[in-house]
Formats: sequence, C-alpha cells, structure tokens
Amino acid sequence: MNREIALRERCVVVAPQYRLAPEHKYPVGINDSWYALKHIAGKASIFGGDPALGFAIGGESAGGVVAAALQLRARNEKLQPPLTGALLSAGSYFNPDNLPPEYKHVYRSRYDDLCKNSPMLSAKSAKAFSDCPAADWTTADYRAALDPQKHVDWPRTYVQTCGADMIRDDGIIYHDLLRQRGVETKLSVYEGAPHCFWFLFPDTVLGKKWREDTHSGILLGCCADLEDCLRSLLK
Repeated sequence: MNREIALRERCVVVAPQYRLAPEHKYPVGINDSWYALKHIAGKASIFGGDPALGFAIGGESAGGVVAAALQLRARNEKLQPPLTGALLSAGSYFNPDNLPPEYKHVYRSRYDDLCKNSPMLSAKSAKAFSDCPAADWTTADYRAALDPQKHVDWPRTYVQTCGADMIRDDGIIYHDLLRQRGVETKLSVYEGAPHCFWFLFPDTVLGKKWREDTHSGILLGCCADLEDCLRSLLK
C-alpha cells in the first residue's frame, strides 16, 4: 500500500518501524516513532521530499494510536515543518475511564456483544494488546483526544473506523470532538466490517472503497494548501 500511495499520489512515503512489546514496553514504541518523525522532518531531502509542501502522518490500529500521539507531540514541541495532515485508521483513542462525560451515552461498541466477539479484534485480544506494552493511559501520549489546549493548531485529520469493531466509537467520538473544536476533519465508517478488514478482504466492494478513501485522505493530508488539494482531487 505504501508503494501504491507513493506512485499514485506522487509523494514520498517513509515507513519507519518501532520496537515492539512485550520486549519493549511503553513508551519505547512511541518514542521510536517520534525520533523517526523528527529525523524525517529534518532530513526529508535525503528521501527526495520537501515536507514544507505537505507533511502527513498515518497509521492503522496500534499505528493509529501512535499517529495520534505524534500529532500531540508535534504540536507541543513545534515540529518544523509542521504536520499538515493525519490519517488515523481503526485506532483506539480513549480509555473508558477518561471519556468526556458528554459522550458516555454513545460509547457503546466496547460493550456490544457483536463487536466484542468480532474477528480480527475481540475483547480478549484487545486486552492482551493493551497489557503487552504496559501502556499508561494517564500519560499525555494516550490522551491526545483529550488535549487540554482543545486541539488548537491541529492538522487536518481523517478518521477511519469499522462498524463491527469494538473500538469503533473511539474514532467516531474523536472525529466529533475535533469537528466541534474547529479542526478540519473527515470520518469514514465501514458498516458491518471488523477491525482492519481490508487486510483479509481487500477485493470486496468495501475493501476497494477503503482503498480509494485512503488515497483521497492521504492526498488531502499531504497538501499544505487545502484549495490546491481540492483542485487536485477534482482533476
């Protein structure tokens, strides 16, 4: 997919890796990703890129969680050039204990039997993935959705979430929260689909739709000027 995005959208794609749990506990993975992001920002010419023209980050599942954390760090630490966009795909952005009160009545997917027993990510496997890195949900890294600065100077954010995923409502609520705070944001919900379904079902109608949506989202995020971006999409 990275190769396809680079060729089709005529942009530079860098896909760094981070060290994994359980051997490397939190915050190793997020710190690795942050160091990689800073390196890319400062050395983009090595890869043939210029982030001043557009600079987007993205991730799926755990990568979406990391990308959200990097949005916060990049803004707080004044990354230069600044991020212009982010693609957050099927990530978890809230702990049920720190959910804003006004959203508690619509936070249902973690308690829905269909979602909790869905393939790809069940309640049991989700707990294992959370326990493995010993993540601390009280830290700023895992509270980007609860930014005390109310997401001022936040990059455009495209959120994707899956309808039969137990963390579905994380994406829906995060999108709504950003929208209310004036962030340019877009949401795609893939109804009836399990967590990251596109890995197993890329050639289904929904899998193909996800692919096209992702291309459009990457293009929007990579444009420093939104009007230029929209003109590109309409060509």
